[in-house]
Amino acid sequence: TSLQDALERGALQLTYQPEWDVARRRVSAVEAQVAWPRPGLGTMTAADVLVVADQGSLSAPLARWIPRSKSAAS
Repeated sequence: TSLQDALERGALQLTYQPEWDVARRRVSAVEAQVAWPRPGLGTMTAADVLVVADQGSLSAPLARWIPRSKSAAS
């Protein structure tokens, strides 16, 4: 699939969304979000990437990619 190709090429984007604890005025957690920029088609959001991954049996490879991508970005 095209998502599989994007995974293999490292063409996905990983961003982080902080979750704020308003009462304590600090970040309580961070959520990783995967986007898929597709030339000519626009960027697929994290929610849509997860749907495509589930349909193509790519959830496990995507889950393995996230920590590797995080390590490479550090």
